[in-house]
Amino acid sequence: MRRVMARLLQAVFTLLQGGAVSATLLAGALVAPGAVRAEDVVRVGVPSQGLVFSPLVLGQEQGMFARQGITVERQLFSGAAKMTQALTVGTTDVVLSGSTDTAFAVKGTPEKMVAAVTVKALTLGVIVGPDIKSVEDLRGKRIGVTQTGTVTYWLAKQLAYTHGWGADGVTPVPVGGMTSSQMAGLISGVAQAVIADSSIGLELQAQGRGRLLMTCDTYVPDLLTIAMFAHTDLMHDRPEVLRRFLRGWLDTIGFFLTHKDEAVEVAARVSGLDPAVMSASYDLVSPQWSKDGRFTDAQLAKLSKALVEIGLVANDPDLHQVSTMEYLP
Repeated sequence: MRRVMARLLQAVFTLLQGGAVSATLLAGALVAPGAVRAEDVVRVGVPSQGLVFSPLVLGQEQGMFARQGITVERQLFSGAAKMTQALTVGTTDVVLSGSTDTAFAVKGTPEKMVAAVTVKALTLGVIVGPDIKSVEDLRGKRIGVTQTGTVTYWLAKQLAYTHGWGADGVTPVPVGGMTSSQMAGLISGVAQAVIADSSIGLELQAQGRGRLLMTCDTYVPDLLTIAMFAHTDLMHDRPEVLRRFLRGWLDTIGFFLTHKDEAVEVAARVSGLDPAVMSASYDLVSPQWSKDGRFTDAQLAKLSKALVEIGLVANDPDLHQVSTMEYLP
Protein backbone atom coordinates (compact mmCIF):
# COMPACT_ATOMS: atom_id res chain seq x y z
CA MET A 1 0.00 0.00 0.00
CA ARG A 2 2.84 2.38 0.85
CA ARG A 3 4.41 1.75 -2.57
CA VAL A 4 1.14 2.49 -4.34
CA MET A 5 0.66 5.73 -2.44
CA ALA A 6 4.28 6.73 -3.05
CA ARG A 7 3.86 6.21 -6.79
CA LEU A 8 0.62 8.15 -6.76
CA LEU A 9 2.12 11.10 -4.91
CA GLN A 10 5.16 11.14 -7.21
CA ALA A 11 2.90 11.13 -10.29
CA VAL A 12 0.78 13.97 -8.90
CA PHE A 13 3.90 15.97 -7.98
CA THR A 14 5.28 15.53 -11.52
CA LEU A 15 2.03 16.68 -13.10
CA LEU A 16 1.81 19.70 -10.81
CA GLN A 17 5.38 20.66 -11.72
CA GLY A 18 4.47 20.69 -15.39
CA GLY A 19 1.27 22.63 -14.79
CA ALA A 20 -0.64 20.02 -16.78
CA VAL A 21 -2.97 18.63 -14.13
CA SER A 22 -6.57 19.71 -13.81
CA ALA A 23 -8.76 19.45 -10.75
CA THR A 24 -10.76 16.71 -12.44
CA LEU A 25 -7.67 14.64 -13.21
CA LEU A 26 -6.31 15.13 -9.72
CA ALA A 27 -9.60 14.11 -8.13
CA GLY A 28 -9.78 11.07 -10.38
CA ALA A 29 -6.28 10.04 -9.38
CA LEU A 30 -7.07 10.33 -5.68
CA VAL A 31 -10.31 8.40 -5.96
CA ALA A 32 -8.83 5.60 -8.03
CA PRO A 33 -5.14 5.21 -7.09
CA GLY A 34 -4.84 1.84 -8.88
CA ALA A 35 -6.33 2.94 -12.22
CA VAL A 36 -3.03 3.58 -14.01
CA ARG A 37 0.11 2.17 -12.37
CA ALA A 38 3.67 1.85 -13.57
CA GLU A 39 3.16 -1.87 -14.08
CA ASP A 40 0.25 -1.13 -16.46
CA VAL A 41 2.55 0.33 -19.10
CA VAL A 42 2.64 -1.80 -22.25
CA ARG A 43 5.53 -1.22 -24.67
CA VAL A 44 4.27 -1.87 -28.20
CA GLY A 45 6.53 -2.20 -31.22
CA VAL A 46 5.54 -1.51 -34.83
CA PRO A 47 7.80 -2.10 -37.87
CA SER A 48 6.71 0.81 -40.07
CA GLN A 49 4.57 3.94 -40.38
CA GLY A 50 1.92 2.30 -42.56
CA LEU A 51 -1.83 2.73 -42.19
CA VAL A 52 -2.17 -0.79 -40.79
CA PHE A 53 -0.27 0.24 -37.65
CA SER A 54 -1.87 3.67 -37.22
CA PRO A 55 -4.81 2.48 -35.06
CA LEU A 56 -2.35 2.16 -32.17
CA VAL A 57 -1.89 5.94 -32.19
CA LEU A 58 -5.62 6.47 -32.68
CA GLY A 59 -6.33 4.34 -29.61
CA GLN A 60 -3.80 6.32 -27.59
CA GLU A 61 -5.32 9.66 -28.58
CA GLN A 62 -8.95 8.62 -28.27
CA GLY A 63 -8.45 7.05 -24.83
CA MET A 64 -9.34 3.44 -25.68
CA PHE A 65 -6.31 2.09 -23.84
CA ALA A 66 -6.55 4.61 -21.00
CA ARG A 67 -10.09 3.47 -20.30
CA GLN A 68 -8.67 0.01 -19.75
CA GLY A 69 -6.07 1.38 -17.34
CA ILE A 70 -3.29 0.91 -19.90
CA THR A 71 -0.57 3.35 -20.90
CA VAL A 72 0.84 2.46 -24.34
CA GLU A 73 4.45 3.27 -25.17
CA ARG A 74 4.70 3.07 -28.98
CA GLN A 75 8.09 2.00 -30.34
CA LEU A 76 8.80 2.48 -34.06
CA PHE A 77 11.32 0.12 -35.66
CA SER A 78 12.61 -0.09 -39.22
CA GLY A 79 11.50 -3.60 -40.11
CA ALA A 80 10.69 -6.71 -38.11
CA ALA A 81 14.22 -7.94 -37.31
CA LYS A 82 15.15 -5.16 -34.86
CA MET A 83 11.67 -5.30 -33.37
CA THR A 84 11.97 -9.04 -32.74
CA GLN A 85 15.37 -8.48 -31.13
CA ALA A 86 13.79 -5.95 -28.76
CA LEU A 87 11.00 -8.38 -27.92
CA THR A 88 13.49 -11.20 -27.34
CA VAL A 89 15.57 -9.21 -24.84
CA GLY A 90 12.46 -7.92 -23.09
CA THR A 91 12.54 -4.22 -23.97
CA THR A 92 9.23 -4.59 -25.85
CA ASP A 93 6.12 -6.33 -24.53
CA VAL A 94 3.89 -6.59 -27.62
CA VAL A 95 4.56 -6.25 -31.34
CA LEU A 96 2.31 -5.79 -34.36
CA SER A 97 4.01 -7.49 -37.28
CA GLY A 98 3.72 -9.79 -40.25
CA SER A 99 2.18 -13.15 -39.41
CA THR A 100 5.33 -14.92 -40.66
CA ASP A 101 7.00 -13.78 -37.42
CA THR A 102 5.48 -16.95 -35.96
CA ALA A 103 8.65 -18.59 -37.32
CA PHE A 104 10.64 -16.80 -34.61
CA ALA A 105 8.37 -18.29 -31.95
CA VAL A 106 8.74 -21.75 -33.54
CA LYS A 107 12.50 -21.35 -33.21
CA GLY A 108 12.24 -20.44 -29.54
CA THR A 109 11.85 -16.69 -29.11
CA PRO A 110 9.80 -15.90 -25.96
CA GLU A 111 6.58 -14.89 -27.71
CA LYS A 112 3.22 -16.15 -28.92
CA MET A 113 0.70 -14.86 -31.42
CA VAL A 114 -2.22 -13.60 -29.36
CA ALA A 115 -4.50 -11.89 -31.92
CA ALA A 116 -5.17 -11.44 -35.60
CA VAL A 117 -4.92 -7.84 -36.82
CA THR A 118 -5.72 -8.17 -40.53
CA VAL A 119 -7.14 -11.26 -42.24
CA LYS A 120 -6.89 -10.08 -45.85
CA ALA A 121 -3.82 -8.85 -47.74
CA LEU A 122 -5.43 -5.55 -48.71
CA THR A 123 -3.14 -3.23 -46.82
CA LEU A 124 -0.21 -4.69 -48.77
CA GLY A 125 -0.02 -4.16 -52.50
CA VAL A 126 2.21 -4.55 -55.54
CA ILE A 127 3.39 -1.02 -56.24
CA VAL A 128 5.10 -0.31 -59.56
CA GLY A 129 6.81 2.47 -61.45
CA PRO A 130 5.36 4.08 -64.61
CA ASP A 131 7.22 1.66 -66.91
CA ILE A 132 5.31 -1.39 -65.65
CA LYS A 133 2.04 -1.73 -67.57
CA SER A 134 0.81 -5.15 -66.40
CA VAL A 135 1.70 -7.89 -63.95
CA GLU A 136 3.39 -9.85 -66.76
CA ASP A 137 5.97 -7.07 -67.02
CA LEU A 138 7.24 -8.07 -63.56
CA ARG A 139 8.47 -11.48 -64.63
CA GLY A 140 12.19 -11.68 -63.92
CA LYS A 141 12.19 -8.28 -62.22
CA ARG A 142 13.42 -7.12 -58.79
CA ILE A 143 10.66 -6.75 -56.18
CA GLY A 144 11.32 -4.64 -53.10
CA VAL A 145 10.44 -6.24 -49.73
CA THR A 146 11.03 -5.13 -46.16
CA GLN A 147 13.59 -7.88 -45.60
CA THR A 148 14.22 -11.56 -46.30
CA GLY A 149 11.91 -13.96 -44.47
CA THR A 150 9.06 -11.50 -43.93
CA VAL A 151 5.47 -11.64 -45.10
CA THR A 152 6.34 -9.17 -47.88
CA TYR A 153 9.14 -11.50 -49.01
CA TRP A 154 6.70 -14.42 -49.15
CA LEU A 155 4.14 -12.34 -51.05
CA ALA A 156 6.78 -11.45 -53.64
CA LYS A 157 7.60 -15.14 -54.11
CA GLN A 158 3.89 -15.99 -54.26
CA LEU A 159 3.44 -13.43 -57.02
CA ALA A 160 5.82 -15.47 -59.18
CA TYR A 161 4.38 -18.81 -58.10
CA THR A 162 0.72 -17.96 -58.73
CA HIS A 163 1.54 -16.56 -62.18
CA GLY A 164 3.51 -19.63 -63.21
CA TRP A 165 6.93 -17.99 -63.36
CA GLY A 166 8.68 -20.52 -61.14
CA ALA A 167 10.61 -20.24 -57.90
CA ASP A 168 13.02 -17.70 -59.38
CA GLY A 169 10.41 -15.77 -61.36
CA VAL A 170 11.15 -12.60 -59.38
CA THR A 171 14.06 -11.47 -57.23
CA PRO A 172 13.11 -10.08 -53.79
CA VAL A 173 15.29 -7.11 -52.79
CA PRO A 174 15.28 -5.81 -49.17
CA VAL A 175 14.43 -2.08 -49.05
CA GLY A 176 13.43 -1.69 -45.38
CA GLY A 177 10.15 -0.99 -43.68
CA MET A 178 10.07 2.82 -43.70
CA THR A 179 7.83 4.59 -46.22
CA SER A 180 10.70 6.78 -47.46
CA SER A 181 13.02 3.84 -48.13
CA GLN A 182 10.31 1.88 -49.95
CA MET A 183 9.46 4.81 -52.22
CA ALA A 184 13.15 5.52 -52.79
CA GLY A 185 13.80 1.91 -53.74
CA LEU A 186 11.15 2.07 -56.43
CA ILE A 187 11.86 5.57 -57.76
CA SER A 188 15.63 5.00 -57.90
CA GLY A 189 15.24 1.76 -59.86
CA VAL A 190 16.71 -0.49 -57.17
CA ALA A 191 13.46 -2.42 -57.61
CA GLN A 192 10.88 -2.39 -60.39
CA ALA A 193 8.10 -2.97 -57.87
CA VAL A 194 7.70 -3.08 -54.09
CA ILE A 195 5.41 -5.06 -51.82
CA ALA A 196 4.39 -2.35 -49.38
CA ASP A 197 1.50 -0.44 -47.88
CA SER A 198 -1.11 0.07 -50.60
CA SER A 199 -1.36 3.75 -49.71
CA ILE A 200 2.17 4.30 -51.03
CA GLY A 201 0.97 3.24 -54.47
CA LEU A 202 -1.94 5.66 -54.28
CA GLU A 203 0.46 8.44 -53.24
CA LEU A 204 2.82 7.74 -56.15
CA GLN A 205 -0.14 7.65 -58.53
CA ALA A 206 -1.21 11.09 -57.38
CA GLN A 207 2.35 12.27 -58.06
CA GLY A 208 2.51 10.58 -61.47
CA ARG A 209 5.53 8.50 -60.41
CA GLY A 210 3.95 5.07 -60.03
CA ARG A 211 0.75 3.28 -59.04
CA LEU A 212 -0.85 0.46 -57.09
CA LEU A 213 -0.93 -2.40 -59.60
CA MET A 214 -2.97 -4.70 -57.33
CA THR A 215 -3.52 -5.56 -53.70
CA CYS A 216 -1.89 -8.80 -52.61
CA ASP A 217 -5.31 -10.19 -51.72
CA THR A 218 -5.82 -10.50 -55.49
CA TYR A 219 -3.49 -13.50 -55.67
CA VAL A 220 -3.36 -14.64 -51.99
CA PRO A 221 -6.92 -14.37 -50.65
CA ASP A 222 -7.94 -14.68 -47.01
CA LEU A 223 -4.43 -14.49 -45.59
CA LEU A 224 -3.76 -13.71 -41.95
CA THR A 225 -1.35 -10.94 -42.85
CA ILE A 226 -0.68 -8.88 -39.73
CA ALA A 227 -0.81 -10.33 -36.23
CA MET A 228 -0.11 -9.33 -32.66
CA PHE A 229 2.59 -11.10 -30.65
CA ALA A 230 3.12 -10.89 -26.89
CA HIS A 231 6.20 -11.65 -24.82
CA THR A 232 5.71 -14.73 -22.66
CA ASP A 233 6.66 -12.72 -19.56
CA LEU A 234 3.69 -10.43 -20.14
CA MET A 235 1.42 -13.44 -20.68
CA HIS A 236 2.58 -15.24 -17.55
CA ASP A 237 3.31 -12.40 -15.12
CA ARG A 238 0.67 -9.83 -16.12
CA PRO A 239 -2.10 -11.70 -17.94
CA GLU A 240 -4.80 -9.24 -16.91
CA VAL A 241 -2.77 -6.35 -18.33
CA LEU A 242 -2.55 -8.16 -21.66
CA ARG A 243 -6.30 -8.83 -21.59
CA ARG A 244 -7.05 -5.17 -20.95
CA PHE A 245 -4.62 -4.10 -23.68
CA LEU A 246 -6.38 -6.38 -26.17
CA ARG A 247 -9.78 -5.00 -25.15
CA GLY A 248 -8.41 -1.51 -25.79
CA TRP A 249 -7.10 -2.60 -29.19
CA LEU A 250 -10.43 -4.11 -30.28
CA ASP A 251 -12.29 -1.02 -29.04
CA THR A 252 -9.87 1.02 -31.15
CA ILE A 253 -10.58 -1.05 -34.27
CA GLY A 254 -14.31 -0.57 -33.70
CA PHE A 255 -13.78 3.19 -33.51
CA PHE A 256 -11.40 3.13 -36.51
CA LEU A 257 -14.05 1.46 -38.70
CA THR A 258 -16.86 3.83 -37.69
CA HIS A 259 -15.03 7.17 -37.53
CA LYS A 260 -13.33 7.61 -40.88
CA ASP A 261 -12.38 11.28 -40.47
CA GLU A 262 -10.53 10.71 -37.22
CA ALA A 263 -8.90 7.52 -38.51
CA VAL A 264 -7.71 9.17 -41.73
CA GLU A 265 -6.31 12.21 -39.93
CA VAL A 266 -4.20 10.03 -37.65
CA ALA A 267 -3.10 7.68 -40.44
CA ALA A 268 -2.02 10.60 -42.65
CA ARG A 269 -0.08 12.15 -39.80
CA VAL A 270 1.63 8.89 -38.84
CA SER A 271 2.52 7.88 -42.40
CA GLY A 272 3.36 11.35 -43.71
CA LEU A 273 1.15 10.75 -46.76
CA ASP A 274 -1.48 13.05 -48.24
CA PRO A 275 -4.84 12.92 -46.37
CA ALA A 276 -6.74 12.52 -49.66
CA VAL A 277 -4.59 9.52 -50.52
CA MET A 278 -5.07 8.09 -47.06
CA SER A 279 -8.83 8.53 -47.39
CA ALA A 280 -8.83 6.43 -50.55
CA SER A 281 -6.58 3.87 -48.86
CA TYR A 282 -8.93 3.68 -45.88
CA ASP A 283 -11.83 2.79 -48.19
CA LEU A 284 -9.71 0.19 -49.95
CA VAL A 285 -8.45 -1.68 -46.89
CA SER A 286 -11.35 -1.42 -44.42
CA PRO A 287 -12.58 -5.00 -45.07
CA GLN A 288 -9.28 -6.45 -43.88
CA TRP A 289 -9.55 -5.78 -40.14
CA SER A 290 -10.31 -8.48 -37.62
CA LYS A 291 -13.00 -7.13 -35.32
CA ASP A 292 -12.57 -9.83 -32.69
CA GLY A 293 -8.89 -10.72 -33.03
CA ARG A 294 -9.59 -14.40 -33.61
CA PHE A 295 -7.89 -16.68 -36.13
CA THR A 296 -8.92 -20.04 -37.56
CA ASP A 297 -7.28 -23.43 -38.02
CA ALA A 298 -7.38 -22.88 -41.79
CA GLN A 299 -5.49 -19.60 -41.44
CA LEU A 300 -2.86 -21.25 -39.25
CA ALA A 301 -2.48 -24.08 -41.78
CA LYS A 302 -1.95 -21.61 -44.65
CA LEU A 303 0.55 -19.68 -42.56
CA SER A 304 2.42 -22.87 -41.62
CA LYS A 305 2.78 -23.73 -45.30
CA ALA A 306 4.07 -20.23 -46.02
CA LEU A 307 6.82 -20.55 -43.41
CA VAL A 308 8.10 -23.68 -45.14
CA GLU A 309 7.91 -22.12 -48.60
CA ILE A 310 9.92 -19.11 -47.47
CA GLY A 311 12.51 -21.42 -45.95
CA LEU A 312 12.09 -20.14 -42.40
CA VAL A 313 11.38 -23.62 -41.04
CA ALA A 314 12.13 -27.09 -42.41
CA ASN A 315 8.83 -28.87 -41.74
CA ASP A 316 5.20 -27.81 -41.36
CA PRO A 317 5.09 -26.52 -37.77
CA ASP A 318 2.05 -26.87 -35.55
CA LEU A 319 1.31 -23.17 -35.00
CA HIS A 320 -1.18 -24.00 -32.25
CA GLN A 321 1.92 -24.40 -30.08
CA VAL A 322 2.97 -20.78 -30.60
CA SER A 323 -0.43 -19.08 -30.67
CA THR A 324 -3.31 -18.59 -28.28
CA MET A 325 -6.62 -16.76 -28.12
CA GLU A 326 -7.12 -17.13 -24.39
CA TYR A 327 -6.37 -13.46 -23.68
CA LEU A 328 -8.99 -12.12 -26.12
CA PRO A 329 -12.33 -10.89 -24.76
